[in-house]
Amino acid sequence: MSGRMAAVGTKKTLMSVFPSSSWASAASLGTAIVLGLSCSCVTRDWAVVVSGVVLAETGVPMAGVEVELKTKYEVFRATEALTSASAVTEQDGSFSFAFNSHRRQVPYQLFCRRIGYEVAEVSGVSPPAQTYRINLRKARP
Repeated sequence: MSGRMAAVGTKKTLMSVFPSSSWASAASLGTAIVLGLSCSCVTRDWAVVVSGVVLAETGVPMAGVEVELKTKYEVFRATEALTSASAVTEQDGSFSFAFNSHRRQVPYQLFCRRIGYEVAEVSGVSPPAQTYRINLRKARP
């Protein structure tokens, strides 16, 4: 009901300003006026990169490990808002996540998974203080 009342009030206001205009013209002009009066807000975005390398117990880099990043707050990759993302390690065991955030510090968790190995979990807060070196241990039978 309040939305309907607001629309009627807008129509009356626009019609009193533009008495010779039709409702459609006044409404579209009213929309242009409202958009023209919108305020702009200053936001500060932080660029964050979380990266590292996944190693076997022997210290050998592991390719093909699934690395999942989960964040407490929304972060942005281009215009896509997300709270989790996945990557697969390269031949040298490296992985990297790059995102923007409206917050300086964003708590996150990294999960590294590969069949036959225990899941490795690392927690941190952006911006990370280091490039991670994560060791995977073989799963025990």
